[in-house]
Amino acid sequence: GVTPHPELGGDMLDLTRAANIMDGSADPTDPLRPGAANPGHGTSTSSVLASRATGRILGAAPAARVVPIRCIDDVKVFNTAPVAAAIAHAVAQGCHVISMSLGGVAGRAPHVAIRDAVQRDVIVVAASGNCVGLVVWPARYREVIAAGGTGPTDRPWKGSSRGSRVTISAPAEFVWRAERTSAGDPPDKVSASQGTSYAAALIAGAAAVWLSRHGRGTVIEEARRRGITVARLFTIALKVTARTPMNWDVDLGAGILDAEKLVNL
Repeated sequence: GVTPHPELGGDMLDLTRAANIMDGSADPTDPLRPGAANPGHGTSTSSVLASRATGRILGAAPAARVVPIRCIDDVKVFNTAPVAAAIAHAVAQGCHVISMSLGGVAGRAPHVAIRDAVQRDVIVVAASGNCVGLVVWPARYREVIAAGGTGPTDRPWKGSSRGSRVTISAPAEFVWRAERTSAGDPPDKVSASQGTSYAAALIAGAAAVWLSRHGRGTVIEEARRRGITVARLFTIALKVTARTPMNWDVDLGAGILDAEKLVNL
């Protein structure tokens, strides 16, 4: 979920299509409950994805609208049913990109929901995982763009999951984000953080800009012409335009996201 913060201001949040899977309401507010595993996580990742130019930080897609869907208290997912429901809600509401900064075990329901989303021309991005060594689900599903992580000097972020299922990497260390982890936090706090959650948000933002740059209708038409999904077409574009520093670790994907080159391809 999300909490009030200047970095999520303006028209960034589309609350008319939001949802709270946990209580069945339309209110996606993160209660910042004491003892919760990841309070404020949705606020942070949303700011990285689409914070407006009027803020102290600038999101990857500063004109995109974010539909917040609250479905978990902990980014380590062991009950996959709420995640599947969130994906289905996003598809039903007409979202173009799904960004999931979470991960855990496999589940039939989320995989079915992801396949349906991709077949309906939705791009699905997920964090590859932190400090566990292997790529977690849902990033591990072949239909999902799995985000690995790098640091400020293009070196691999030490906490990033690695493996053949990582699609591409993006910054995951010292990423500036909105921070609200407790009710007592300053309402406009901004700080640097780390995790493949932020890499996923940056790649999802790049996907939104890519769709806007070329026109989603044109992208769908091109994907149909090639006999592939929009997600697959985007993956091809990501890989073709990725930067590959010297001695690049192939277990972190095709390279590092180059958003400028991507949108001008």
